[in-house]
Amino acid sequence: MRKKHNQTQDKILILFVMAHAGFFRNFEQTIAELLALGFHVHVHFSKEHETIKLDDYDLLKSPIINSLTVSLSNTDIASNVHRSVRKARIIRDIIHYSRPQLRDASDLQARFARLQKKDALTTESRSSLQRIFNKAPERLKSSIEWVLNKYESIKSPHSESVDIIKKIKPDYLIVTPLVNFASREIDFVKAAGAKKIPTLLATASWDNLTNKGRLMVQPDHVAVWNLEMQQEAIDLHHVPKEKIWITGAPVFDTWFNRKVSRNREEFCKLLGFNPTRPIIVYVCSSLSITGKKENGIVKAWRKAISVCGNRLLTKANFLIRPHPMGLREWWDISSTDNSHIGEFRGAKVWPLNLKHPTTEEGRADFFDTLYHADVIVGLNTSTMIEAAILSKPVLTFLDHSAQDSQTGNLHFKYLEKSKFIRVANNLNEHIDHIIETLTNKNDVQACKDFITQFIRPYGKTVSASSKLVDFICDNIEQKKNIKLRVNPPMQVNTKEKIQTDGDYFIETVNQSQIRSLQLNQIFPGIEKQSLEIGAIDPDTAHANHVDMLYVCAVARHIRAREIFEFGTYLGRTTYHLALSQDAKNVYTLDLNPLENHSDKKLGRAVKSVHQLGLQGCFFRNHSGECVVHQLHGDSRTFDYTPYLNLMDFIFIDGGHSYELIQNDTLQAFKMLKPGGVIIWHDFAAKSRDVVTFAKEFTSSRPLFWVRQTSLLIYVDGINPMTHEAPVLPYARSVLKPEI
Repeated sequence: MRKKHNQTQDKILILFVMAHAGFFRNFEQTIAELLALGFHVHVHFSKEHETIKLDDYDLLKSPIINSLTVSLSNTDIASNVHRSVRKARIIRDIIHYSRPQLRDASDLQARFARLQKKDALTTESRSSLQRIFNKAPERLKSSIEWVLNKYESIKSPHSESVDIIKKIKPDYLIVTPLVNFASREIDFVKAAGAKKIPTLLATASWDNLTNKGRLMVQPDHVAVWNLEMQQEAIDLHHVPKEKIWITGAPVFDTWFNRKVSRNREEFCKLLGFNPTRPIIVYVCSSLSITGKKENGIVKAWRKAISVCGNRLLTKANFLIRPHPMGLREWWDISSTDNSHIGEFRGAKVWPLNLKHPTTEEGRADFFDTLYHADVIVGLNTSTMIEAAILSKPVLTFLDHSAQDSQTGNLHFKYLEKSKFIRVANNLNEHIDHIIETLTNKNDVQACKDFITQFIRPYGKTVSASSKLVDFICDNIEQKKNIKLRVNPPMQVNTKEKIQTDGDYFIETVNQSQIRSLQLNQIFPGIEKQSLEIGAIDPDTAHANHVDMLYVCAVARHIRAREIFEFGTYLGRTTYHLALSQDAKNVYTLDLNPLENHSDKKLGRAVKSVHQLGLQGCFFRNHSGECVVHQLHGDSRTFDYTPYLNLMDFIFIDGGHSYELIQNDTLQAFKMLKPGGVIIWHDFAAKSRDVVTFAKEFTSSRPLFWVRQTSLLIYVDGINPMTHEAPVLPYARSVLKPEI
């Protein structure tokens, strides 16, 4: 009898404490990758966000959501800690803002005074201490801070954070942003440290280390985007260099290699634009940067452009994209019911029902706006960075009522000193920059340089989320002395190895949560599907005809429209998948045969296919080719962003090493639609790594195995262990009943 495993047995639990649901967007892809790797992730929000809820995120619709749990603090932890501790933290923030690096940051100073909690220290006391510390020697300030730090370390964390740690029992704690004024995450780090639980600060944004408070506790590690932020962590927060991980910026991963959802004509029709004229997009900054001044700034900007006298510019299409947190500035302008497009000083304001880009629809609108823009203008917003990812020209100007929000913020210097953004001292100079940009080619190389220095320091193709997950996995392995990955088995050319592999396969089937059924027990009625046999060619010694026909039969049975295949090879399966009358797009991913792959262990057959130009030969010049999209790249570094949550059916038949099958599975779950199907090939004794992966993967997620094939199947929404499979009249148990 098959042994049933506890689905939570040996599962590593990661507690991710965030200030509010707005930070979930910054690490959505990181969390998705952790879930797909088999971790359980519990997200705890310290407080509610005024507009963003967890329900706004597409991740909730993912098939891996059953390993994600969420909670919200019942109290304001920061306000309920002892008054003396709160006072000590405020004084440390005052010292922090008296340091030479921050003393002249006028906007940050004003923001600190505005946001600092007043209940533990009065405004008058804070101002008085600020004046004293501004004049005090650095050595004296460091001594006082050392004493306050020691005092913090001996005070117990807030009881709610202790209770949550005790209840959830995490193996690992991640917090963000931790540096907020009166941060609620401080006590979680202290509570976890007391339990010897490894802790990580994951830096959420490019300004977190400069425009917020002092780091009150030192976690075990701090993840930052790049070398510049590493230096900020060292200089401003005294984080030891050896504790800092450089990962890149996970929040921007979703925009790399994404495809536009509307062409220029469709986008212009939506907004009432003339597609033959330039599109100039003004992207608004957050209220924390401009307050309620930006409406007036845009008004002055539009007036200056309207009287500049340049016909190309005055006749251009103008689009204003509000910030999700600053919509009230624009709600009093006229708008239509269906598209939420308003008119302001000859410019379109869209969308007026704007939310943060947490859903596929929201991301599409945002991406299309940047993609079709000929010029992008902003003051100080991360959208300017996202524009650089698309290699778009970005312009800004300094002569306005919120200038301090640029020059008075340390993080603006990264834009100012980069070559991809043009900074004008006044509106006249700015208008000249727009005209020059519209008539000259944009400096694409400057955008690329900024991205590789600031956003993806390991290279444009290396996902920051994946890099962060790699660091987390390695750290957990070291701290808990466990193995999260299995190295490929040693290759031994003996009869004993063959027997061992066979025994190992049988053991995996019998002792894992793998349920063996006939195909029509998993998909009743599938036997009525008819398929062509045109791609079956026994001359190539291809032995998996039944497997291939079963795969295609499942795709047709569920009427899959969007299909993704890992591993093209000759294109047999691709050919059959594309012939389905329901198939709209069949994406097939494989290595580019024209590139050098000497660093990879490719089999002789694969090398021959590359050398002879036979990749995809079965579907080339055939009727189904029109729906096939040949994609090229290494599946470990390929950007799957355009395909997230879109696929009805995914077939995993690429590389069969443990690393590749694990990676392809992770990506497949991120691409799968609710109700979709994933099929793995080569689950057989000969493929030890595939069997090992299945053994570990099914400890938390059961799968079907189609009897007498090498196919494993995942059907979203169906638990194989409780699935009521019909008894077939010709089943072996019926024809040969046990005595």
